[in-house]
Amino acid sequence: MLNKNIFRRTIAFLCTFVIFMLAVYPAAPVQAATTTTALDEDGYPTAPDLVSENAILIDADTGAILYEKNAHEKSYPASTTKILTGLLACENDSLTDTVTFSSTAANSVEYGDSTLGFRTGEEVTVEQALYGLLLYSANEVAYELAEYTAGSLSAFVDMMNARAQAVGATDTHFANASGLYDANHYTTAYDMALIARECFKNPTFMQIDSTTYYEIGPTNKTDETRKFYNRNKLLPGLSHGYAYCTGGKTGYVDEGGDTYVGSAEKDGMRLIVVLFRSTEDGRFDDAEALFEWGFRSFSHYALSSIASAANFTGTNFLKSASSLSGSYSFGFTTSYVTAPTGADLKNVTMTSDSGTGNFDALSSISAPVTFMLGDHTVGTSTLQLNTGISSAGIVLPDDLPAASGSALTTTTKKSVVISLWIPVIAAILYLIYRWRKAAKLREQRRSQIIQLRRRRDRDSRRGY
Repeated sequence: MLNKNIFRRTIAFLCTFVIFMLAVYPAAPVQAATTTTALDEDGYPTAPDLVSENAILIDADTGAILYEKNAHEKSYPASTTKILTGLLACENDSLTDTVTFSSTAANSVEYGDSTLGFRTGEEVTVEQALYGLLLYSANEVAYELAEYTAGSLSAFVDMMNARAQAVGATDTHFANASGLYDANHYTTAYDMALIARECFKNPTFMQIDSTTYYEIGPTNKTDETRKFYNRNKLLPGLSHGYAYCTGGKTGYVDEGGDTYVGSAEKDGMRLIVVLFRSTEDGRFDDAEALFEWGFRSFSHYALSSIASAANFTGTNFLKSASSLSGSYSFGFTTSYVTAPTGADLKNVTMTSDSGTGNFDALSSISAPVTFMLGDHTVGTSTLQLNTGISSAGIVLPDDLPAASGSALTTTTKKSVVISLWIPVIAAILYLIYRWRKAAKLREQRRSQIIQLRRRRDRDSRRGY
């Protein structure tokens, strides 16, 4: 009997302990680095020294800024401009369409320009032109793709600027499709990272941009075969080959030096680097160093482990009787943030620009949000309110989240925010309590029966 009691109590203790540990310990990161990195005075990973004067490293999926150096300083992007030219062609043209070089495009090349020597009236497919644009960086190809896509170079430049603004590039202005120097053709490392993020989302763009070698066979104007390698030497197999590089574009102008935009992927993390005012080899060395540092020093963490984000999940935000009638739910357009490996997630805050979206009325039911760890951006997303009712003339009650100033907050006047673990643990502990109480009662009854039997036996021996 004693052994059974000890066994039962031990099982109850172990169950309680396991439940407690599951509730207290935070969720493990999706990805964890295997080595440690030195931290600066703010507790952030110390980045390597760079040759490049302007630089940025971001997570392509979360938008987290892992590193920046003069990232908002205007510079000349040179031929890295062509990634946007290529993206617009991928988005608006069919790869099998035939491009015929105009005399303007064919004669747009000056001495020293990068060119594949296409002639007036020469025909190639859009796909072949894109390889010539992104791998060899041919300027006449950029001009012709612009004309083919938009009807004229000026109309295409308008498309470029509109597309850049649409992704949030506010310090950028393009004046041509190739990146040739023009005082009005400029961007920043930060803006170019936003543009690159869109480019590297496009599977057609990535398939072409990641190719190391390509040939354009004979055309209607020549019997020769044009053979060329990708000028992104960081691609695996090339002179500065980096195993995890998945694409990129180089550039150079006298006024802005060597430039580079590149992407790399390792263990589910995709990073984008932009380097301006660099050197021919220094840009590749800087890119590899930043990629390695980023993969080593950062991890992905689920939004459910961020307290400020958890307030907007369907399981934690409880609707009161006075709330909006009908069903509604919140959702983020991303599922995790990128923070230093081992970071204290309780210090991650969530802010929103109230000028671009809020939840005050159903006519505006989404808000861009930024997740911050100190002064560092660890993720960007859009918080959306999904409803099943008409938005005409309906105002949300004040128990819903709302953008106020620069902070996205929830009120507690009519809503309750609880952890899902609390009722679960409480229920289990209650069941354990009831089980132990019932066991104690059974033990008491068993003891009473034993005592009664002993008394009867004793009485019978006395002759009763």
